[in-house]
Amino acid sequence: ARSHSALSLRSRVGWLGLFLVGLWSAAFIIDAFEHTLQANVELAHFVPLIIGQGGNAGSQAVSSVIRGLAGKEARR
Repeated sequence: ARSHSALSLRSRVGWLGLFLVGLWSAAFIIDAFEHTLQANVELAHFVPLIIGQGGNAGSQAVSSVIRGLAGKEARR
């Protein structure tokens, strides 16, 4: 059971690191446009929509990869 946990952790660390870099990038981009968002507060209402679209795109990509692996259309 321990080796399975280690393998599972090893396979996820890279993706979690990539996700963290993406979050930092998004934070820096929002910080760069902070003055614009303060001047036009109504633009801030679109930030959750953009974040949600990113999540939707990620979910669709994951489901496509899983479907491809299950149908033997993609290799590991």
